[in-house]
Amino acid sequence: MSRTVCNCKSRPFFSRGAGKVRGAAVILLALITWVFPWSALADEPGLPESILGMEKKEVMKGKEASKKVDRMHRGDVATGMDYIVEYSDGDHSATYYVSLYDEPEEAVKAKQEMARKMEETSHEFSHFMQRTVNEHTVYMALAHDQAHYFFAQDMELVWLAVDISVAEDALKELFSTK
Repeated sequence: MSRTVCNCKSRPFFSRGAGKVRGAAVILLALITWVFPWSALADEPGLPESILGMEKKEVMKGKEASKKVDRMHRGDVATGMDYIVEYSDGDHSATYYVSLYDEPEEAVKAKQEMARKMEETSHEFSHFMQRTVNEHTVYMALAHDQAHYFFAQDMELVWLAVDISVAEDALKELFSTK
């Protein structure tokens, strides 16, 4: 019976040749972690794949979504962690807006501030009201043949604009999956 013997010398982790490669790997890993923090993955919201059978058609996120949110509000309200998703089934459409905040309290505060402004100022929305759905405070208004709902959920401030004819069903479906 023959035996294979390794004639390799074991080297310390940071020995001369291998140490440079390992050291570079450690530095590269640190840079990747700094440039692309793992928390960014955890912060991405669970965007619905569909709403009442309306499929995702377009997803806008990051700077592009933040610019659009600011433009729509004629001011600086975007968080920098904003998402806009367009849904359609050919007959109906919906748009799902999400802004992420660092703390749930910040999302609630932003929701309350939006509601206050909508109550106090004249704007394109009508029939503004507050409701409770599944123990969440939801605000609703009508504009552009759509119902517009907004609410805070954890660290998310969500705005759903959906065709009036399917609005209530869309809201119910959205809260049944939350």
